[in-house]
Formats: sequence, structure tokens, C-alpha cells
Amino acid sequence: MSKTIKVIAGLVAATAVGVAVGVAFAPHKGTKTRRKIKGKLEDLKEDTLALTEEVKELALKQKELAIKKVDDFTDQTKKAFESITSKITNNKEVASN
Repeated sequence: MSKTIKVIAGLVAATAVGVAVGVAFAPHKGTKTRRKIKGKLEDLKEDTLALTEEVKELALKQKELAIKKVDDFTDQTKKAFESITSKITNNKEVASN
């Protein structure tokens, strides 16, 4: 599990525990408490959306990096194959003369 996913899961769990404890020990009337909970949930939603965007951006960057590495490896492999093929062809020509 990646570090970012662990952070998101921790934030969600901590928020849920915080809300539960807050409701259990609420010093205010029910309507005021519900309003506060609604506000906290809206904040959590915004934070979650922001973190989701960050995770998407990070995943996209990792994908691009992986594609570049694969392309580089493919290019190196093609060059090595062409070099070996050329040497074999040259050796055959030398041997046949």
C-alpha cells in the first residue's frame, strides 16, 4: 500500500473517530451538533477530493515515468540487437571471403 493511500486512509479513520467521539460528548443541542457534524463532513469531503486529485496527479506522473523507462529500454534493446546483427553479418562476409 503506498504512503499516500495510507495517509488518506488514516485521515478518513481519524475523522470518523473524531466525529463519533464528538457526538458522544457533545455539549450542545442536537440541532447545533448536527450542523457542526455537517460542516465537518463537508470539510472532510473537500479534503478527500483534494487528496484524490493529488493521488491522480501522482499516478499520472508515475505512469508517464514508467512509459518513458519502457521506451528507453526498448530503444536500447533495439540498438543492441542491431549492433549484434551487424557484427554477425560482417563476420559472415569476412568468413566467406
